[in-house]
Amino acid sequence: DYQLGIINKLATEGAKALSRALDLGVFYRLNPLSGKPVTAWTNYLNATTKRVTRTASPDVDVEQAIGLILNDKEGWDVNGIAMSREFAFSLATLKDTQKRPLYPELGYGVTMNSFKGIPASVTTTVNAPEFTAPGTGETYTVPKVGAIVGDWKNGIYWGVQRNLPLETITYGDPDGQGDLRRNNQIALRLEILYAWYVFTDRFAVVEGDAPTGKAGK
Repeated sequence: DYQLGIINKLATEGAKALSRALDLGVFYRLNPLSGKPVTAWTNYLNATTKRVTRTASPDVDVEQAIGLILNDKEGWDVNGIAMSREFAFSLATLKDTQKRPLYPELGYGVTMNSFKGIPASVTTTVNAPEFTAPGTGETYTVPKVGAIVGDWKNGIYWGVQRNLPLETITYGDPDGQGDLRRNNQIALRLEILYAWYVFTDRFAVVEGDAPTGKAGK
């Protein structure tokens, strides 16, 4: 029973980790193990050319990002907004010149599920804390994305293999953390193959450093 519990726990935690890895790959082509982007991959959300520089008015930033999509040729659907927690908090706590909340229905933003009628999700995938700073000779830039808007229903296609092989490793140093047998450990490894395609022109990002102040309205 105890062994079955370990396998069930591995299945639960493994599913979370594999899902997170897929999200980070689709968003930023990020390898969560190394914290660095896979530069050979060219198709991912943040490759979009539709970009808005963040200002002290996050609601206006979102509006401009949506406009980039809707005004592109015949326009694409905008059916979702993904935000970092920091961006959502900044948006939800906007005030007018009389210090009254502009969007009191949003609370502090942490449980936001829509904004102006568009479904919203507040997630750490947007700010991707798994990113590590580039080392000597590395040329990538850690993104500073606050929000991503676009066609989440039809702008991304993805798939995974049906069967997930589980491998038991009892010796060696499979992940560079020391010899398993010497440390009286075993490793249980799940492997999966992902595939995705992002229509990057159907998405726009709001990016840049968080402003130090907020605009009154």
